[in-house]
Amino acid sequence: MKLVKLLALVCAAGLTFSLSAFADGDDGGNGGSANGGSENGGGNGGQGGQGQANWGQIQAYLQWLKNNNASPEKPVPTLPEGLAEKIQAARQAKLQFMEQQKQLAQQMKQAENREQIRQQMREARQAFLQEQKQLMEQIRQQIAEMRRQFKEGQDQLVEAAKEQKNRARGR
Repeated sequence: MKLVKLLALVCAAGLTFSLSAFADGDDGGNGGSANGGSENGGGNGGQGGQGQANWGQIQAYLQWLKNNNASPEKPVPTLPEGLAEKIQAARQAKLQFMEQQKQLAQQMKQAENREQIRQQMREARQAFLQEQKQLMEQIRQQIAEMRRQFKEGQDQLVEAAKEQKNRARGR
């Protein structure tokens, strides 16, 4: 049973570190973000920045839990309600944006009025960036709430352990 809880904790830690790229505002840049790219289509997917948790980060997180005598009472094996949909919406918006950019690029090769198409591409990019900002802000807020709830649960576990220790001393 402890092994299952530890495995769930490691998965939750990996999710927390993977999503921390969103929470920290990492847009991928040259290193990549958690979803494998940046807003301009570059990056190589989590090889830099904070796109993915590495084993050292997971070990440090587990050591921190051990040092604080804390562990989550019930690790959540799946994403909380709403967060998975928001992440999927962000990915879908990126795919739509990339497809739209490909189509506009093809039109640009064939079109006589290239400046008009360039303007359409700029407008599409601005709309995409605005939508991504909104989705990322929603994700950041939900992650902050998850962290707050985890901290509250951790505090409750510490208090319960102190009470149990005091009761044991009283006997």
